[in-house]
Amino acid sequence: MPLYFDVTIWGRIGEWVAANVAKGDKVVVAGRLNWREFEDRGGSKRQAVDIVASSVIPAVRTGNGQSAHA
Repeated sequence: MPLYFDVTIWGRIGEWVAANVAKGDKVVVAGRLNWREFEDRGGSKRQAVDIVASSVIPAVRTGNGQSAHA
């Protein structure tokens, strides 16, 4: 079962991702986890974890159909 995270990407890495990565593309992301707590519009306390990326590389397919990083 895949997991999905919000990812924050800044600078040249972000520019590269915007120009070269499309929705549904598989990538390998390295970075740090950012945990935050906030109140939603209804006043309930919520928590979120996202990734602040330090590098992003495309995932490539191996001969056996498995994803691997470049």
